[in-house]
Amino acid sequence: MKAFPILLGGLLAIVVPAFAGAPEPWLASPPVAMIASRNMVIPATDHYEVVASMRGNAESELQKKQFVVLSEAQARKFTGIYYSCPKGKRPFLVRALFGYAGTGAFYVYRSGREICVAHESLGTEFFSARSALVVNLDSEPTAIYVSVSIIQ
Repeated sequence: MKAFPILLGGLLAIVVPAFAGAPEPWLASPPVAMIASRNMVIPATDHYEVVASMRGNAESELQKKQFVVLSEAQARKFTGIYYSCPKGKRPFLVRALFGYAGTGAFYVYRSGREICVAHESLGTEFFSARSALVVNLDSEPTAIYVSVSIIQ
């Protein structure tokens, strides 16, 4: 019976690296000028990560679109009761990727109507997983860029 976990572990060690290099379709690097300037940081009070129990629903909504306009009630359902949206802004569900969640954070930048959702974390190798954010914006975005940075 002890041989099964060892065999399974050996198989995973072989199989997992084969998928590690698969491209993530949500990954969309922002233009160099946007990275360099980080023109306007959207404050943390205007972006909220979707709660784990709603991640699958968010991913389904974002399967074919980079973002979806939400009502405030929908935004609260995706993020929890602490969500708030200031007057003059609307909530948007946007694609996001994260590396090592426990050692990182999301940062959201804006250049005109283009939005960059970045996750920066500490880790030993590149890894990304899908998530989503609700971002309060004063106008509909024209493009969403998604990036993951892992510092070793």
